[in-house]
Amino acid sequence: MSIAFQTQVDIANRALQHVGMTRILTDFTEDSRQASECAFIYDKLRRAELQRNVWKFAIKKTALRAIDKDTKLISPSLWSPTTTYAYGALVIDVTGLIWQSRIQSNLNNNPTDASSITSYAWEVYCGPDTAMPYDTSGTTNYYAGEIVYKTPGDGTYTVYLSTESGNSLDPETTTTYDATVTYSKNDVVVSSAINYVSLVDFNMNNTPASSPTLWTTVNPFGTAGITWITLEVALVDLKIVYPVGTGPVHQSYTRNVYRVPAGFIRQAPQDPKAGSISYLGSPGGLRYTDWTYEGKYITSTDTFPVIVRYVGDVSDVSLFDDMFCELLAAHMGLMICEPLTQSTSKLQTIAGIYKQFGSDARTINGIETGPTESPEDDWLTTRL
Repeated sequence: MSIAFQTQVDIANRALQHVGMTRILTDFTEDSRQASECAFIYDKLRRAELQRNVWKFAIKKTALRAIDKDTKLISPSLWSPTTTYAYGALVIDVTGLIWQSRIQSNLNNNPTDASSITSYAWEVYCGPDTAMPYDTSGTTNYYAGEIVYKTPGDGTYTVYLSTESGNSLDPETTTTYDATVTYSKNDVVVSSAINYVSLVDFNMNNTPASSPTLWTTVNPFGTAGITWITLEVALVDLKIVYPVGTGPVHQSYTRNVYRVPAGFIRQAPQDPKAGSISYLGSPGGLRYTDWTYEGKYITSTDTFPVIVRYVGDVSDVSLFDDMFCELLAAHMGLMICEPLTQSTSKLQTIAGIYKQFGSDARTINGIETGPTESPEDDWLTTRL
């Protein structure tokens, strides 16, 4: 039996240990005071701890483009237990949180189910929640994770997600199966007018129609090329009241507006390492960013795509740093101690444990504490 933290219930049971409870939970939905108290606070405190520090395991990067008049907001459908979802598919839960499928043929795996150790078929989506019109000129290279749409102009559209950076392939260009190509898991090809998705990595010289253990038919996963995923999401108008002096058209003579990614918890340092060419105590010449965060938006004079480094809303316990699990468990212990035990005598001890795990996490650099240098000072530069 694994001794690592694997589920939310593992963290809750550690919290119960701190308050002296010997009963072990098996599920947040069980009929007990311990389960109801832990279930109520778990996600609230998880997000609070993610926001409090820049945890390395939760750092994400997303490419964003300035909002233009044709930018649309993606609107995934509500998760359904009867729908089979493809790898990369997006859904929302009843709270409006967006989830992304991590597996192919994803059926009846509730993304919010915390009771099963095998429920990691979904993860909270961290990426752009807007879609831009695809640049049909073929001069734009897209980053991995960017979302675009194409329309024939008849009121319909198809939405695509790029699976690699430097992507210049037209999403509507199908990738015909080639026996000489080595395919990766989840690659999509067309063979005899049928879409197939590879079930394994290092898949070569295996004809899809005759290799059912290596390929499976997929629909409506997409007619997109190998570098795109077709997303079954609706698009809605993105109606915002722009701050004075900004947008909405992508331009260079006013500040532009970027929408922060879905799953955004807090900004992380964009330059986590120290400069390597600093002279006599001057800054390292790091590029200045004029980003201003305003609610769900960033305003900037930038006109090109920006790469935002941030702490994402990571919910998969198997991805958590052990120190984060211990810190979260101690925080939960502080919150549930008095309601469950009607005693405050353990609070000081648990508070000390909470403080110690936070200190240890910084010591081992599980929490990012590296230097973020100031932009190079013009006065210092001219004096050197």
